Amino acid sequence: MVGPTFSGETKAVLPSLNDAGLVMVSPSATNVALPTIVPGGKVFHRVIPDDDVQAKGVSDYVIAKIKPKTVALIHDNSDYGKGLWDGVLKNLDAAGIKASVTDAVQPGGTDFSAAVNHVKAGNVDMVFYGGYYSDAGRLKKQLTDAGVKATFISGDGSLDPGFIVSSGAAGGEGALITCPCKLATTDAGGDLGKFATDYKSQWSKDAGTYSSEGYDTANILIKGVEAGNTTRAKLLDYVNTLQNTSYNGISKVIQFQANGNVQKGDVFVYEVKSGKLALLGSAVDLSK
Repeated sequence: MVGPTFSGETKAVLPSLNDAGLVMVSPSATNVALPTIVPGGKVFHRVIPDDDVQAKGVSDYVIAKIKPKTVALIHDNSDYGKGLWDGVLKNLDAAGIKASVTDAVQPGGTDFSAAVNHVKAGNVDMVFYGGYYSDAGRLKKQLTDAGVKATFISGDGSLDPGFIVSSGAAGGEGALITCPCKLATTDAGGDLGKFATDYKSQWSKDAGTYSSEGYDTANILIKGVEAGNTTRAKLLDYVNTLQNTSYNGISKVIQFQANGNVQKGDVFVYEVKSGKLALLGSAVDLSK
């Protein structure tokens, strides 16, 4: 299986996949607990770093560059959003940056005034949101409309042009969005840039947030089948050999840990500038 896409659905189907011996490689499910859902399970794999890795990237960047004295941390109660939120909260707290406002919003809601009022009353320097782009964009717009000047930052669930659609170009301006991925853009250069160009030529639209990871995931499984691994057991064994060898993908060099997590991965920071997502760089480099 290429996927599942989201952490919640991965949790739901992983026991059945494991019972069936059906190998899965997710391009985008990031919840930290996923490798432990099935004790001793063998089928789980993902090519993207988990939320603890992203939370550290977010926190390191915030501590080094934003340097807030007071923060508001908001999430959408999803497995993904709350998980990333927990990691950021823990890291900032350990650094002595206390959350003066913590809140949750209802996914799919249109009126986030309660959370906005809490943020405004808290007079915070920064707002972090754990959740997905549509709600993140609406929250950012309502914060902007309320006159909140705090830096807004969110994670990979918000890295989508839909964030700017929801926030409006003016409402979203200046928002920072992190991702344990590097967007496939036509100016990226190398294999990633070629993929982005070919993708746009084929589908008449830009590659999505995890398009390159999905492409790598599919190719890992395809190469396994082409090598003669045409049963579930053999294909699972083939994917597990990537604990000792590696696959040179367009998104990164992919090697799995014993629990199915990817060995390495960077966290990148993007900013909404003039209605577009602009890459600022890796969190490691930006935090130096």
